[in-house]
Amino acid sequence: MASDDIENSGNEQEKESGGKLKLILISIILVLLVLAGAAGGAYYLGYLDQFLISEDELAKQQNEAQVQEITYMDLEEVLVSINSGDNKQKYLKLRLSLELSNQADQAAVTNALPRIKDRFQGFLRELRPEELQGSAAVYRIKEELLTRINTLIRPLKIREVLISDMVVQ
Repeated sequence: MASDDIENSGNEQEKESGGKLKLILISIILVLLVLAGAAGGAYYLGYLDQFLISEDELAKQQNEAQVQEITYMDLEEVLVSINSGDNKQKYLKLRLSLELSNQADQAAVTNALPRIKDRFQGFLRELRPEELQGSAAVYRIKEELLTRINTLIRPLKIREVLISDMVVQ
């Protein structure tokens, strides 16, 4: 009989440990289901978008938001005589637009226009006709004008100088 008591007590311990294991397993499954439901809800509500969107897509969305704020400001036509090196008069005529980050910057740029035109004139008069040929010349002029205007209106910043018309005569 003693052996029967030992076997019965061993079976009871196995039943208890099996019951505890089932309880732990059910608890883990319930926690996982709650977490999955919370993650599904967060995804549905859009809280996980910042983690799931690729960097390229996020940059594209930010760029689209910035594009909506951009303002353009047309400047008066610029006409200067350029350094031709001979006795013939050569002229450069430019129509420029400035790309501003927002509408509020336009007033500050308007106030600085006399100084901006003065800086542009000094640079443009020193150009030679051969420096005005090709797309590299257009790029160089745009970059030079952008640098000059941004030094004048600091801390504001012009995003881009756009050339709508450029004629050399």
